Amino acid sequence: MSISAAPALGRAPLSVPTMWTPSVGTRCGVAQYADALVAALHRIGRPVAHTAEPGDDATVVHLQHEHSLVAPERVAEVARQARDRDVPFVVTEHSVRGQVDDWEGEVDALVAHSAEGVALLQERWPGRLVELIPHGCPAWFPPRKTRRGRMVATFGFLEPHKGLPALLDAAAAVGDVELLLIGSTREAWAEEWLAGLDLPVTVRRVAEFLEEEEIARRLAAEADVLVFPYAPPRFAAVSGAVRVGLASGVPVLTTPTTWFADLRDVTLQTDDLAAGIARLLDDTASRDALSDGARRHCAEHSWERTAHRHADLYDALRH
Repeated sequence: MSISAAPALGRAPLSVPTMWTPSVGTRCGVAQYADALVAALHRIGRPVAHTAEPGDDATVVHLQHEHSLVAPERVAEVARQARDRDVPFVVTEHSVRGQVDDWEGEVDALVAHSAEGVALLQERWPGRLVELIPHGCPAWFPPRKTRRGRMVATFGFLEPHKGLPALLDAAAAVGDVELLLIGSTREAWAEEWLAGLDLPVTVRRVAEFLEEEEIARRLAAEADVLVFPYAPPRFAAVSGAVRVGLASGVPVLTTPTTWFADLRDVTLQTDDLAAGIARLLDDTASRDALSDGARRHCAEHSWERTAHRHADLYDALRH
């Protein structure tokens, strides 16, 4: 049985890689990542097809993997089919768990975004090609607000592990601040959880699902400090949302978890969120240093550079 293209999205063009993203076209961080990568590959002259199912004419099949989006049996099936057709099969694991997936041993290359994720994969698959390709970063840096205020912001899908209760407590401890929440929810239970939170400060929420560039524009125009108060993950992963935050130019504060381990030099990381917010509201030197660092990071890890790293990997696997 050959690998079939998704009927709704059409067949992949001949002789190009296929980006297989099971959640393509949905409100999903993995889909947003894949869209940005595909667009960057096109910009550097390396077109790929982007489908919800792998195409049968692909020169490389590249799965953007998240455990909740595709069954392990399906990944193993595609790995076997690709091997039978002598087509390289690449998997980017957006969350690298401690638990072993047997299909990992059947692919041609595994990709992770963090050194922690790469180390986990190399430890359990010492003979397998494992590539560290950092998460791409936009470089919008829209015009910033000209008058400093006391607007604290966060954004992303609003769910418990994002640490919103801790941020509310910190904002109340700082005092005389407003909180801007730019974030939608994906499930009814999350909306109910959000509605049940105590709001000790003035909170304005933008609940509609916005394009990331529009989010960066609004943050630049309104926010003085941007906070990502995430709880520690149970797996190795990095945050895509924080990179949108960096590209807004607003100084970024995070909790010191592995979500942000690769950004220690360009974010302020502390468990004491209240102290961190107070510092970034008042310390001009710290604010400027973080904004300058964000510009350097986004230039060094632009989506175009990320696309070139992927193109190099595809070329190496095909020769």
